[in-house]
Amino acid sequence: MPKKIRLILPSMALMLAMLACGLPAIPTPPPGDIVETNVAATVGSFFADTTPTPAATPTEPVPTITAAPSEAPTLPTPAERQVVFVQTGNLWLWRASSGAVQLTSDGGAVAARLSPDGQKVAYSKWMTEFNKELWLINSDGSGNRMLLSAVDIANLDAEKALSLYNFWWLPDSQKIGYETQFAVEIGVPRSWDFQVIDTVTGEGGTLVPAGQSGNVLASPDGQKLAVTTATNIRVIELSTGTHRMLLSYPFVYTYSEWAYVPTPVWAPDSESLGVIIPPQDSLGVETPIGTLWIAPLHAAPYEAASFELSPVFISDTSVAPNLNQYIYGTGANPDTGQVHLGQVAPPSSQVIINGSVRYSGWSADSAHYFFTQSESDGGDTLYVAAPGSSPQVLAGNVHAYTVRWVGNDQVIFISGTYGSAELHLMNLSGSDTIIAVGGDDLTFDTTR
Repeated sequence: MPKKIRLILPSMALMLAMLACGLPAIPTPPPGDIVETNVAATVGSFFADTTPTPAATPTEPVPTITAAPSEAPTLPTPAERQVVFVQTGNLWLWRASSGAVQLTSDGGAVAARLSPDGQKVAYSKWMTEFNKELWLINSDGSGNRMLLSAVDIANLDAEKALSLYNFWWLPDSQKIGYETQFAVEIGVPRSWDFQVIDTVTGEGGTLVPAGQSGNVLASPDGQKLAVTTATNIRVIELSTGTHRMLLSYPFVYTYSEWAYVPTPVWAPDSESLGVIIPPQDSLGVETPIGTLWIAPLHAAPYEAASFELSPVFISDTSVAPNLNQYIYGTGANPDTGQVHLGQVAPPSSQVIINGSVRYSGWSADSAHYFFTQSESDGGDTLYVAAPGSSPQVLAGNVHAYTVRWVGNDQVIFISGTYGSAELHLMNLSGSDTIIAVGGDDLTFDTTR
């Protein structure tokens, strides 16, 4: 089995002790500036089929990535919820009507992503202890093939030992974006790049250079990508190959090797983003203040609300898609802090529970939110609530992690521990469907 390094954030006691001895070194944030002409030209080269006029020639040659071209499969759009998951190195697809069907049996699978149209599954696969490949299979189990070998990925930069870090589908269900990392045993630092591979033509290359990309979030209309780094948020227009800077902010100190990257949310009309930005140094001020920023695509961003905020390593935050409500924590101690529901208009804030939040998130219609709290025995409790009502326990003491909304009335999450995890799909009423039980390194994906 490949070795995995899990970053565990220091406890408050340890952190305060470190402060007493002097501040630890702050990791250098990834560079934030992108040369607009280069990015626009590169984006245009990848999305020429949707660009009205030819894009300019990139200033640097786009690397050629070898992959076997194939015809796009003709499959019906699924009429029911699908969940793809990896269990003990093999790929499975679950549907409510048929249950789980095994798609691969040769092992090595690490993580899977279901295409937006539900017709294809991209998945990563171990090739060596530190190197992964990118594969593609149709959701009916046919057409299994390798898209990118470990050598293809390493050859993106011959001077650096690159490996696959993360990957995601672009909204057209034809292209896949991915990020690399340095293939080393300790630390596995991200490259902060944005590569693209076309699953039909096999063409690919660099969309955003190393050190200048981050987490990617597609807009609801499928026409834009928000790229969030440790210091800024940019938006790429897929139809024109242009991009714009939406918001810049200071690099947030975490007193660890972990670089904090905020999590924005798109408004339903895809015309603005909302994001909570914490203070740069939560432990260096008496009262750390966070800010909810609203960033319209065609106007200047503005501060919608400001409030006392727990350090990012203590309590999670999340913004509703309506950009009017948000979850945040206060206090520097996870046991004595409080969790709040805030509102922009009319301005209000109320304590919804004591303690801190491990994970939180909102349904697409902003009608409900969930959050999890760690318990003293090591488990987690999953709560669900509608704004204005008290949080209700949806699942107690379940070691819940990787919690996500499915539609507006279901959540999906993994519970348990390594080797004995379970994948649950739960209605807000509490009805529970267990999709998978057991296996090492259980991971999943589903279309929202």
